[in-house]
Amino acid sequence: MPKYTQTRVKTKKTTAPKKTAEKREPPQKPVADLSSNIYISPNNVAKRWDLSRSTVDRIAKRMEFTQFLAGEGKNGTVRYLKEDVIAYEKRRLAGTPQNI
Repeated sequence: MPKYTQTRVKTKKTTAPKKTAEKREPPQKPVADLSSNIYISPNNVAKRWDLSRSTVDRIAKRMEFTQFLAGEGKNGTVRYLKEDVIAYEKRRLAGTPQNI
């Protein structure tokens, strides 16, 4: 009995043109325009002053910044009144005592 084998017909592979790897910049978060908002986040204040968030929170508590609280508990959000932050910066630059 003859041995039958299946032969596979070789076909020419067609390849799609290689996609050129374009280096894409990672998407940037839009920077908030601080001049249009009346509130500012503690993280933005920390970046503005080049301090840690905990230091900003301590200063805000001591200077009694007006707070806007959105939400409750652990997931709540704190914002400070921007006027208070700017007034504090002006007092610090003018060299007036902190308790005024």
